[in-house]
Amino acid sequence: MLYYGDRLREASPRELLAAARARLGERGPQAPRAAFLEAASLAQGLADRAFEARGEDGPDALADAALALTAALARRAWTAWEGRPAAGAPPPELEALAALPLPPTVRVKEPEGHAHYALYPETYALAARDLPRDRPWIAVGVRSIGTGLGAMAAAALGAAALVTVRPVGHPHARALRLSPELRARLADAARRGARFAVADEGPGLSGSSFLAVARALDEAGAPRERVTFLPAHLNDPGPAAAERDRARWREVDRRVVPFEEAVLPRVRAAVTALTGEAELSDLSAGAWRAHAIAPGRRLPPVFRQQERRKLLARARGGAWVARFAGLGRCAEETLALARALATAGFLPPPAGLAEGFLVQPWVEARPLEEVDLAEPVLVEHLARYLAFRAGAFPATPGEGADPAALLELLRVNAGEALGPVAAAAVDRYAAGAREAARLRPVRVDGKLERWEWLVDGGGRLVKADALDHARGHDLAGAQPIAWDVAAAEVELGLSPGAAGELRARVAPGASAGALAFLRAAYLAHRLGRWTFALATEGDPAERALVEAELGRYRGLLATALG
Repeated sequence: MLYYGDRLREASPRELLAAARARLGERGPQAPRAAFLEAASLAQGLADRAFEARGEDGPDALADAALALTAALARRAWTAWEGRPAAGAPPPELEALAALPLPPTVRVKEPEGHAHYALYPETYALAARDLPRDRPWIAVGVRSIGTGLGAMAAAALGAAALVTVRPVGHPHARALRLSPELRARLADAARRGARFAVADEGPGLSGSSFLAVARALDEAGAPRERVTFLPAHLNDPGPAAAERDRARWREVDRRVVPFEEAVLPRVRAAVTALTGEAELSDLSAGAWRAHAIAPGRRLPPVFRQQERRKLLARARGGAWVARFAGLGRCAEETLALARALATAGFLPPPAGLAEGFLVQPWVEARPLEEVDLAEPVLVEHLARYLAFRAGAFPATPGEGADPAALLELLRVNAGEALGPVAAAAVDRYAAGAREAARLRPVRVDGKLERWEWLVDGGGRLVKADALDHARGHDLAGAQPIAWDVAAAEVELGLSPGAAGELRARVAPGASAGALAFLRAAYLAHRLGRWTFALATEGDPAERALVEAELGRYRGLLATALG
């Protein structure tokens, strides 16, 4: 099944440097981290550019200079976290990099952990801080996100050297491609008794990126007891890991400082600074349902592993929800989107950002599923809401899958769920995919399930979870607004007349073929989503909810494919 996807964007190195410089001039506790994240993105982009040119990781003047800047700004972010902020003047490493002949653009990959999963880079410094200092250290950052995570570990380790590597190959069987110079450097460090700290997010389904580095260090002669993994969690790799890899994972020294220990107290303090003194409770991993769904009602399914962290804050002046919005620029973009939707009357105004969490009023309302709302009222609101998104939130290149990628998703997922005859039937949508390529992508809502719609005491519709699914950790991303039109038809059970009215008002330029293709691709995308949710869900009651949702999408896709 296909579902996950990376977000890549073309960025100007000089603009990234300018952004880091500007962040250093800002006041506030978030500025050092924001500057560091800009530098880490640049270092990743330059390192991957060098890798693509050479076919292997090794020395490169531009990438090495960017990594030196990232390390310098990691030290500043780390001291700021510890309450010892440094001066805001740019470090000499920034000026040194700016003096080099930088390329016009690099490809920057969004770090999923910082954007979606509340992975704070400072926790890697905290994890590395207590490692033994009896030998020199080399921090190995696993690109993409490990570029910055490795720099944070090096900051806490003091005089540690820093390198980054890019595992390549099948997602469940990654390997490194190292230049002779880098192989010699690692082997020399191992002979001299160095320790190695390997930093990355995960492990995911297989843990293969970490294990690729472990194998390379084995080949370099590093004793296994001198290798430490710095992952995002202490769980074993997922179901795609071979048993020998699981055994290797368990024997490696691993260090993690949990979010709850290191970050949550800071988030609580930042949230209550906006809301006033409040009682906070966790809404993550589907816990929000206990507060939003009436007792006795059927609970909606959730993809617990992919849900963003959320908190409910009940203060004297009202209730608020704090939802992880990301670190650095992605959080600020989410705040701007929330403010635009609030100004247009679709959401209550947000209170602001609190240590990476967006704080918004908690809407005391009933889910649409519990309210008998006339279909014309629903369609009128949908038309205004989706038309506003189409005009207000244009997408930039690389924010979503193109029709060719969606057609491949449809073919693969149909084949996996329904068999080879269904996969062959996808050919009927090829013309519709070509027609969809002429439509303009926007930052769609992307999550129009019935339980995401609320009806407040005045009978007004309010969309929950409306902010960041066009930038989620999935393949679809930004799409033509007809994607949301198709989703609304599927999720809200619109009658043919209501569906036709919505299409005419929101996506008049979309042909019937393009709409049919996007509807089928949407069904295949959701089928992929809930397949992965089922694979990671162990609770029998939750699995039953997910299986029911999977069955619904499977049936709808089978009908669409004839």
